[in-house]
Amino acid sequence: MGRTQNMLNVLGNGKYLLTAVATAGISFFALHFLMLSNVADYSIVVYFQMSGFWFSLLSLLSNAFIAVLFGINLALMLFVFGQSKKLGVCAGSGNFAGIISGAFASGCPMCGSLLFALVGEPLALFFMPFGGLELKAVSIVLLAASIYFLSADMKKCKVTAGQSKQGLA
Repeated sequence: MGRTQNMLNVLGNGKYLLTAVATAGISFFALHFLMLSNVADYSIVVYFQMSGFWFSLLSLLSNAFIAVLFGINLALMLFVFGQSKKLGVCAGSGNFAGIISGAFASGCPMCGSLLFALVGEPLALFFMPFGGLELKAVSIVLLAASIYFLSADMKKCKVTAGQSKQGLA
């Protein structure tokens, strides 16, 4: 059974699917808030006018992609850690570096990033070649790699559809 099938089996369990969807929704709204934190009236229209259509669209879509990957990542981590607790044979590790780098990249290059401001560099995105989109790309790669390796950990656990639905319900 492949990694994708392992992931789909785990997400076939309502508890893990709900975890993934809820985490993705909360993460998206948090990233969206960080993106608009220094924009007048938290307006997406003003953000699009200030940053340009294509940059804003890529930024918004990458935030959505990061949120979905983070939701899947968290659901898979909970499954793998639950299995290691029950069976004592599986080992898994997650990667929160992806969501953290995505959060730092959320912001307006011209008006600043809230999280970079907390570490003393409010206009750090302005000096990056792609205005922070490169940090979002790194975030996506880190989250995808984390999901890939968590799926490998599940492979060691011999995940089946019945086990993920009944064993951890």
